[in-house]
Amino acid sequence: MNVKLFGFFFGLFLCFGSVQAQKKAPGSKSKNLANQVVQVIKKKRSLAETENPKAVAAITTFLLGPFGAHRIYLGTDAKVPIFYTLTLGGGLGILPIVDLVCILSAEDISSYYDNPRIFMWNVP
Repeated sequence: MNVKLFGFFFGLFLCFGSVQAQKKAPGSKSKNLANQVVQVIKKKRSLAETENPKAVAAITTFLLGPFGAHRIYLGTDAKVPIFYTLTLGGGLGILPIVDLVCILSAEDISSYYDNPRIFMWNVP
């Protein structure tokens, strides 16, 4: 489990580096950096059958929740991690705590995948 979590964050680091390299390339048209990072992670994110996405999301929420890392793992718009970071988790950590409770109490977290809302528990 620790190796997979390390791999996730190492992949995040590599993705950010490749986006920075693309941005610095002369003549390349680039979108917003945050959108590029989220799109690269969405493309590379694959939930293996042996991986427990609920556990990974819960651990990521616990460790890096105020920065919205769990929302990047679950897939979201670029505005959500920016909002989490600027507000330190929506008012000093309230949103990650509620997100953690929602992730742990849900039987199936698939409704939280690719959710563009700031409040992920507000599912349509």
